[in-house]
Amino acid sequence: MLTLVALLVCTQFANATKQVDPSTPPTTPPVLPVGKVVSVFSDAYTQIPGFTNFSPSWQQSTQQSIIQVGTNNVMKYANFNYQGIELGSDINAQDMKYLHVDLYSDDQTSVNLFCISRISGEKKKTLALTLGQWNEFNIPISDFTSQGLQAHDIYQFKLDGGNSSGKTFYLANLYFWTDAANDTQAPTALTASKGIVTGDGVYLNLNATDNSGVVFFEITYNAIVVKTSSSSAVTKQIKIENLTAGTDYSFSIIAKDRSGNTLTNPVVVTATTLAPMPAAPVPTIEASKVISVYSDSYTNIMGPNYWEDWYKNKFSTVMLGGNNTTLKNSAECCFGTSFTTPTIDITGMTKLHLDVYPETNTAMKFGMYVNDFGDVNKALTLITGQWNQIDLSLAELKTLFPAADFRKVKQISFQNVLGTFYLDNLFFYNDAFNSVNNPSVSDIQVFPNPMNDRLQIKSNSNIKTIEIRNLMGQLVKTSTLNSVEQVIEIADLPPANYVVVITLANGQLSNHKVIKL
Repeated sequence: MLTLVALLVCTQFANATKQVDPSTPPTTPPVLPVGKVVSVFSDAYTQIPGFTNFSPSWQQSTQQSIIQVGTNNVMKYANFNYQGIELGSDINAQDMKYLHVDLYSDDQTSVNLFCISRISGEKKKTLALTLGQWNEFNIPISDFTSQGLQAHDIYQFKLDGGNSSGKTFYLANLYFWTDAANDTQAPTALTASKGIVTGDGVYLNLNATDNSGVVFFEITYNAIVVKTSSSSAVTKQIKIENLTAGTDYSFSIIAKDRSGNTLTNPVVVTATTLAPMPAAPVPTIEASKVISVYSDSYTNIMGPNYWEDWYKNKFSTVMLGGNNTTLKNSAECCFGTSFTTPTIDITGMTKLHLDVYPETNTAMKFGMYVNDFGDVNKALTLITGQWNQIDLSLAELKTLFPAADFRKVKQISFQNVLGTFYLDNLFFYNDAFNSVNNPSVSDIQVFPNPMNDRLQIKSNSNIKTIEIRNLMGQLVKTSTLNSVEQVIEIADLPPANYVVVITLANGQLSNHKVIKL
């Protein structure tokens, strides 16, 4: 009897707390004329161009799905902690007055809604919910702009439950709208000029004025139409990409407002793209002295995620100068890469090398994430339109960040990045001594190579230490001695490539790449 009672109590409790999908659909949005609405998610309106990702990988526990309530598409968020929405195209909401959203829940009493701008970041509005019914919100845009939101470049939304998690709520009809009077006035004062020209693109500077506060430009060339927008009387720079090097182009530009009123007299800009850009210089550092992150010249240690998009990057790989593979990236903020192992040890290295070719960006920041410490970084000054060969001193970074343990480097990053640039030959290396020019170092013998169970080292000078490191820089074997010869047992090492770092008694270093069969 007790077991049956307990079962009935548990069943009643489970039924009382189980979230049931709403049976009543949200209210149908009003019919709004063209130019009065910008929709992200609604059955009533045409959505913004491009693919909007309603469940980006932000390490959330939320389970997102789209369900049918009546004939309406409704977004369901179960086990809710937070959720992002990455827009298919940026929204310029300066001519809108409200952000509308419908929310429903049986157990989530409030939701924080964030509008996120590329320039000004995220701004929050807390929405209190009446449980068991659809809650309609028309949030004034001023609730966000009064906090400093720049409404002309909204590219993401975020939702969270504050201190609440694990509950369920539903979302429908997310859109911007305005009740302003119908607009019949076309934009005026259209100007367009040529900016930086590259081998694969042309930058255009566009400006026009409109009473609505927002201008939409259409750029036509070779039967291709490119669209962009800007705030009224504010210059917008856009790069027309994927052009052919050494080719003449003519760009015809017109301006519209959101209601479709058009300034019909186009402005024409002509430009000739440059010759193809050269490849980055080929590195000459010996492979045995290198831990490579990204380079055709060496074996790389990038992790399975390759380049990690942390903030709206556009990665691609381009071929320059034959077989050289170079990263091309258009960035807004930051990106990076993790390594194939949890961390790497760069204490045997002296410098970091990097080749960067920026089109417009004259500065960025290079960083390393070091376990148990955090971000180690260095500002870089760049010259546009050419390869910048950068060699950062790791000793300088160690001085700037003395608490950082360079045996535990987890990740590298690039920060404060804006615009298009090319990246190649990113690697750590040791240039402390040049074995070719130093007779005592060049007399060192490391054999056999390839090796099986033993490795023998001979030198004309006393050897102080011998270190064997894998290609991630991790120390796998070490030996301290004061002699000219040593045999090291390596039967326990797995087959792989290794670097033998030999330190002589006089402090000189010699690196040797070996293969374990």
